[in-house]
Amino acid sequence: MRKSHLIGAISISALLFGTHAWGAAWTIGSNTRIVQKGGGGTNIFPSITAALANIPGNNTTPILIKVLPGNYNTSVSDPETFPIQMKPFVDLEGSGQANTVINASNVPLDRDWYDDVAPANATIVMASNSRLSNLRVQNNSSANGIAILVTKPSVTIEDVSADASGPGNCAIIGGYYAIGIRESTATGIVLRNVTATSNWTGACVSPQQADCRAIAAHYDTEVAIIGSKAIATGGGSVSGILSNSNTVVIRDTYAEGGNSNAIPPGFATGIEGSPGTLVQNTRAYGHDATDCHGTTGAGPIQHSEIRAGNCSTRHGILGSTAVAGTLIEGGYYNVDKITSCWDENFDPISYP
Repeated sequence: MRKSHLIGAISISALLFGTHAWGAAWTIGSNTRIVQKGGGGTNIFPSITAALANIPGNNTTPILIKVLPGNYNTSVSDPETFPIQMKPFVDLEGSGQANTVINASNVPLDRDWYDDVAPANATIVMASNSRLSNLRVQNNSSANGIAILVTKPSVTIEDVSADASGPGNCAIIGGYYAIGIRESTATGIVLRNVTATSNWTGACVSPQQADCRAIAAHYDTEVAIIGSKAIATGGGSVSGILSNSNTVVIRDTYAEGGNSNAIPPGFATGIEGSPGTLVQNTRAYGHDATDCHGTTGAGPIQHSEIRAGNCSTRHGILGSTAVAGTLIEGGYYNVDKITSCWDENFDPISYP
């Protein structure tokens, strides 16, 4: 489901800089939709919402929606309707993370992460067998928000920047999630070359009311996070990656949680995991909170760099089944087995 869906002779200059009449210069196949600001014509739409409305909800045919450069939000002449609900077997492909931006910042969002009602606080809601690539998704609401929400199986997100940031609503148990994956139906999820950032800029008097997670995987989801970056700052419970599932793989990734600004400060963790969360060739860093940890609960951990710093209480690794070939800064606690590891001074660590 990539550029092979574009049928006909297409010049790069026409694709990126074409006028409203450019549709006549190349043929658009029946399995392709083009989104261009102010556009119109056969299979050419002025908004992502309009292009998706042209596809049936029970679609089983691979379809590419190619989104040309622009800021797609609620304030343009052809506004988007949020949340944008993806359709099955649809590949939504932008024109570069700096060029195609989908932004729900102006939408009033007041539901929390644990609300089972329709997710009105998401910018994009993925469908089964859907793919998102080569664009940026933002949710900078003044309340709590999610940039990308996944609850269905066989979803791929790659070469995407996702950001959820803002002052937050401390009256709601929830927070900011750049990529939120929840429900046991969310299996076969792949995040590849993704940059996910979340930043809670407000301050809450209860740390438990202010979640800030760059990537969150809940409720027995099945997820692979590969070659990505997940950074969360601010809030009371701060995690670069939160994994409450035992079928999550984190590989070749950087995860950071820090700078808790709750009153009093809460905890910050690079990877907040569960047994069965496999961490390989990954850097995890938790810092600047009352309690901070590089990883909690995750394991096995292999050939990685796990650090904790600038906290009243800290552990490089707090709880794990097995750790091997890994640098650990900040010590460890409740780890079943440590093999061929080192501390921050490169002194060897083994246990038992």
